[in-house]
Amino acid sequence: MRNWKTIKQVKHKEPGAINALRWDQGEGNLLFAPDEKGQICIFDGKNSVGQLVHIIERAHNPSAFALAVDSRNRYFVSGGNDS
Repeated sequence: MRNWKTIKQVKHKEPGAINALRWDQGEGNLLFAPDEKGQICIFDGKNSVGQLVHIIERAHNPSAFALAVDSRNRYFVSGGNDS
């Protein structure tokens, strides 16, 4: 039986639920988080603070649900209610 414990908890400052989480395919430098407002939040994954690096607003209307990163870390794709 595995016992998991929380190491660091970071609150999402934007109102709304995060629908998925996806690390980049390299060394985990970026964490992508699509949310119910249709935006994609990109966090710095290199430190434990989880600082917001960029927000892609209106990526989907109304919600962004899924996200994938290609194996070479060149592109990412997202899916939502409007896809």
